[in-house]
Amino acid sequence: MRLEDREIRACLSASIMEGIQLVDGPQNDTFHANVVASGLTEEELTDHLDLLCTILEKTFGTGSFTVRRAIAKEFYSKLGLPFEAYLGKKLSGYVADAEQRLKTKPATNLG
Repeated sequence: MRLEDREIRACLSASIMEGIQLVDGPQNDTFHANVVASGLTEEELTDHLDLLCTILEKTFGTGSFTVRRAIAKEFYSKLGLPFEAYLGKKLSGYVADAEQRLKTKPATNLG
């Protein structure tokens, strides 16, 4: 059984929240406030990855790179895909790569 888009988006949404939770303290609260200020809900961030990255940069500065990579790594893990980090690769690129790899991967269920 192939993963449906909604299952992939659920994995991505969970990965975003888990990546943010790696950061303790007031920046975590600032992130959530910045999401609210953007006019989106946290669930809608999966469809607005460029805006998510802007919010991450606004919130975490240069640390946003580490948060984005943690999100991508967790997302791949949830999908059962091996993760390889690439310098300069955007979060949207990782997501597109994962979706493409899922199309060619033998059918599986989320574990």
